[in-house]
Amino acid sequence: MICRPMLLLVSLTLLTSGALSAQETAKPEPQAQDGALDIIAADAVAALAIRNVAELVKRGDEFIDKTKANVPLRLSLGYTFVVVHLGLSRGLDNEGAAALMLLKKELGEESFVLAAPVADFTLMAANFKLKREDLAEATIVDRQLKEGNEVPPYARYIAARGKHLLMGGSRELLESTLKAKPLREALSDDDRQTLASDDILLYVNTKLLETEWKDIRGKLEPELATLEPDEALSLRLFLAATEELRYFLGGLRLEDGLGATFVLRYEGEKSREILAGLQAGKRGSTTLAALPLGNALAA
Repeated sequence: MICRPMLLLVSLTLLTSGALSAQETAKPEPQAQDGALDIIAADAVAALAIRNVAELVKRGDEFIDKTKANVPLRLSLGYTFVVVHLGLSRGLDNEGAAALMLLKKELGEESFVLAAPVADFTLMAANFKLKREDLAEATIVDRQLKEGNEVPPYARYIAARGKHLLMGGSRELLESTLKAKPLREALSDDDRQTLASDDILLYVNTKLLETEWKDIRGKLEPELATLEPDEALSLRLFLAATEELRYFLGGLRLEDGLGATFVLRYEGEKSREILAGLQAGKRGSTTLAALPLGNALAA
């Protein structure tokens, strides 16, 4: 049995079927518009976003074909299932960005807001027995008033924002999302550039998860105690620096193989001093020159 928030998370993946960077190797040229960063609310607790629906589905299928991976469901097939499940069969923009945002720490049917890309708002409105004028910009619509109590509680409220349809189970959270500053405006130019080419983005606002983040660090202490003192020192210093970690961004790319990007933003002198001390020697890029020839799956 899949809980409804998890179903929404799966739905998004199929539907869309100074920073410290962990990757410094060459990346593809960034897209002109980092749309995924435009639709994520900067004050979200966490978010999963897709840069381009059609590209993800195409690249996902190509990746499966090339690797001969045994997967239960392809993105291209899952797309149709999710469109029908969410009632978004008409009016979607297959080349737009989409995002699923967690707006409150307590998980529940009212905690999430989905942003779906729209090509035709007249057709999109018809999905919900509405007219185009009913989906005016930033106007929240209660679907139960038109469709009755069969509307799923996690998709009860909808609203238009720009070229996207927002959908969620809480009027208050939808209102705050409409007013929120986009994540793109909260990031540095370097961070936006680093993530511009990634197909899938994961955002975690650790500033809003201070208690949970502290608990995670505490649970790692017993593990560190099992290491040799010199081995544990660097990890202890790194964990101390994460007290000033403000957000985490992860990116996944499916073009020409599988690529990952990690960006951690720190704020504070303590973390600056610790991280500077952990940098050993001259900076450089990782190389695979010593890897033996062959069909390596990972390195």
